[in-house]
Formats: sequence, C-alpha cells, structure tokens
Amino acid sequence: MEKKAKGVEKNDEFKMKTKVTKDIARLKKLLIAKAKRKGLYENFGQKEVGKLKDKFPTGYMGEERLNMDEIQKFSEWAMSVSDKDLQ
Repeated sequence: MEKKAKGVEKNDEFKMKTKVTKDIARLKKLLIAKAKRKGLYENFGQKEVGKLKDKFPTGYMGEERLNMDEIQKFSEWAMSVSDKDLQ
C-alpha cells in the first residue's frame, strides 16, 4: 500500500505543478503583450508573482517546494526580460 500512496502523492504533485506551470505560461503571454504595448517598467511582473504566491501554497517540502521553485523561476524571468526578448 505504501507504494500506491507514494504514487498518488507524485501524481498530485504533478497535477499541482501543471496548474502552476499553466498559470505561469498564461501570465508570460499576458506580460509580453503588455510590455509590447506599454514597454518595460521597474518591478515588471512582480504583481503577478505576488498573485501566484497567494494562489498556490509555497514552502520547503513536497508540492509546496515545487510551487516555490516554479514561481521563483517566473520571478527571475520577469526580472531579466529585456527589449530584445519582446521582438
């Protein structure tokens, strides 16, 4: 039974990760479109990062760690976007 329980946990983590990943992909598209219209600005994307942190639990263990890692990658992406990336 333990093997089945572990498999269920991994499956749940995968589902949660895909939800985070899907939300991040959607936000990236929205932010790129917004940056093309209005240009880049200080703290670009940080409001969206805050919303993701509010929506998905983040921590240092299990699925919370996966969420935190994905959100951190998105935050780093938002901080490093340049004009060249928008073309």
